[in-house]
Amino acid sequence: MHNPAEQFLIDHGYAIIDQPLVFTGDLPWYRSMPLRPLVPHGMEGDVEKMPALLRIDADAPWLPELARKTPRVISCLMSVPESCREDVLFSHLLNRIVVYAQKNVRYLMRFYDVRVFPHISRVLQPRQMVSLFGPIQRMTFIFDLQIVSRTPPELPPGELIPAFWQINDEQYERFDRGESLFEVMTWYEWEFNIKRWPNYTAYEETYTRIERAMECAIREYGLLDMDDMQRFAQHAMKYGEYFHLHPRIRDLIDALSPGKMPGSRKGYADAVQKLTETDWAHISAPLY
Repeated sequence: MHNPAEQFLIDHGYAIIDQPLVFTGDLPWYRSMPLRPLVPHGMEGDVEKMPALLRIDADAPWLPELARKTPRVISCLMSVPESCREDVLFSHLLNRIVVYAQKNVRYLMRFYDVRVFPHISRVLQPRQMVSLFGPIQRMTFIFDLQIVSRTPPELPPGELIPAFWQINDEQYERFDRGESLFEVMTWYEWEFNIKRWPNYTAYEETYTRIERAMECAIREYGLLDMDDMQRFAQHAMKYGEYFHLHPRIRDLIDALSPGKMPGSRKGYADAVQKLTETDWAHISAPLY
């Protein structure tokens, strides 16, 4: 007879353990789990840095301890059809953990991370998301002690799933900005004293607003430097998404030095340090 927490894990069947984030890895119960690291070809030296697949065995001696420590140990739970063998799921995940862009550039796909999933789901096309899920019927995350489940999107009749797991250059550039997005999100949580999100939707919407601000910095003003993009996004989150329409900001950006790429500018993060609190009070006025 299992308690509800144990049954919750059993009902899902599989879990992904993000090994570098587990601080109980030296305990006997953790070492006894049959973890299968997802290590792509060419990254064999990073076994301990890669996530691992775990089949949840109802009779395993480590199950009670894992159930008690689920939020701190498990990154993602997965449900698959009963007919799906473990080797099939393992092979699928191994082929999705890294995605290639043009010129053989690869990106580590942290789809099992609840804080990264909103970014991935925005960048990938629906048919690519279906390819990412593969045999997985449902992914379940624990976010601020809340249960969050995601299923693959439904495709229109006749739309084909990509034969090759790859992304285009624009998608790679958006993925490459993921770390900067996460840093702005971390700043936002600190700036607005968010210790626990009310729900995952609020987190996803904030992530979307940050990405929209960074895209504005790039497309409207040619701010390609990471520091400039991050500072621009911080100002959009703090002073309103239309803050950049204020003449004071427009003049400041127009006066920036040209960047290396045609049409780009640099130095926004340094230039805005000259603005005072009074300046920002005017910039964030309702008109803008």
